[in-house]
Amino acid sequence: MDTKTGIRIALQVLGTYGFDGVVVNASSVQKAFESIMNSHSAVLPNHDNVLRELKRQKLIVINSKPNKDHKIQLSLAGMYRLQTVLLENIKIERPKKWDGIWRFVFFDIPLDATNKRVNFSKRLDKLGFKAIKKGVWVFPFTC
Repeated sequence: MDTKTGIRIALQVLGTYGFDGVVVNASSVQKAFESIMNSHSAVLPNHDNVLRELKRQKLIVINSKPNKDHKIQLSLAGMYRLQTVLLENIKIERPKKWDGIWRFVFFDIPLDATNKRVNFSKRLDKLGFKAIKKGVWVFPFTC
């Protein structure tokens, strides 16, 4: 498992604590981080590398107190990254029998937001939607 995957896992674990983050009493920030990951049975490639990268990318905020309480929480950038990770993990269940109803997605994203439009279209394609034309996609299952 690489550091990028470790970051995704760590973001999901830290995201379970919400906006307030989590306070852990440990001898160091590294030990506090390991404790949080281990409490969720999160298997990371290397806790130190993942923690260092989370800090470097400013995805987390750490507040340490002299009594060895370390508060670790997602930064605003970390929350946005977590949203991206969660969106990437969306899967639509496909029942064995089709109910005969087509589901449509219609969207009109302005030309000045080309990247957003392309990314949204890629996401729909990845989920199994089929494009009928630009901005109109169809899917046969409940979603």
